[in-house]
Amino acid sequence: MKVNGRDVCILLAMSNSSPIAVLLKQRSVDELEAMRAKAAEAMQGAKAELQMIEDALAEKRPKQKRQRTRRGDTKKRILGFLADAAEPVGPAEVRDALAATGEPVGSSAVYNTFKRLHDAGEIERVDEGLYKLAARNGHRAKEIGGPEPLSMASATPHEGQT
Repeated sequence: MKVNGRDVCILLAMSNSSPIAVLLKQRSVDELEAMRAKAAEAMQGAKAELQMIEDALAEKRPKQKRQRTRRGDTKKRILGFLADAAEPVGPAEVRDALAATGEPVGSSAVYNTFKRLHDAGEIERVDEGLYKLAARNGHRAKEIGGPEPLSMASATPHEGQT
């Protein structure tokens, strides 16, 4: 079929009572086999043409260079984000926020890092898919950029204590 001067192939879902099906049933076996062979040949040609188009497109697309990160960089970035978060967050939210900084991290890297951090007890799950930094009495605060823990010597005694 031609539309605006271009050949267009339209696939129709036909029932056995459609006009085309009725006409095909009136053809002889030899005619139908010849038609099938011609259609199969056309399909093979179309598949080959489609593959050549896909190959040409692949060559035209710019190659994406993968940025190498230093070992532990993803972990530090995730812990830093969690330290700054006011509420528990999920891996997808962290991934999107890190991508917004211009230095994206792959989904699998984020999810794997979350799993390792959870297994190590550095973060805790507070709800389905939501995590926060694990309470560590401030021992890890300096490492992840949080406030320094109070030492017992610097704490002021309560009234009545000596």
